[in-house]
Amino acid sequence: IGYICSMAKYSRRRDLVDPDTGESFFADERISVIGRANWDNGRFVKLFMPGVEVLSRFKPSELVLVTYVLSKLKRGSRELKLSFQGYNDWHEMCFAKPMDRSAYHKALNALVREGLLVKAGKDYLINHKMAFVGDRGKFLYLDNQIGKLT
Repeated sequence: IGYICSMAKYSRRRDLVDPDTGESFFADERISVIGRANWDNGRFVKLFMPGVEVLSRFKPSELVLVTYVLSKLKRGSRELKLSFQGYNDWHEMCFAKPMDRSAYHKALNALVREGLLVKAGKDYLINHKMAFVGDRGKFLYLDNQIGKLT
């Protein structure tokens, strides 16, 4: 696998078997994307090391809430509007069972205590020193442009 300038280049050699004849052969698979193509414009979450260290201390119920929180973040924004009802609906959709209100609040308090979230009035802010949601293609493109300047 290689990465060159603003081009994403993937190369892989595979050992394949023809199902009809049983013959073994090698196949080269190459995918090249140049510039700011739409090959990877989906959402992604970047976790910085302090965020990873915090995640390692969370209980399973707290990790589920972190997943929900990161899924609710809008690209380029730190603000979150969290509610028990919204979380409960998401939890039922994903796990086919409702969430206990006290477990939700305990998990939310743990996220605040560990510094992943900060209460800001009625809303919450994600700690941008631990995580952010962005566009990988844009991130790689900007990173490459900065690399050209140095």
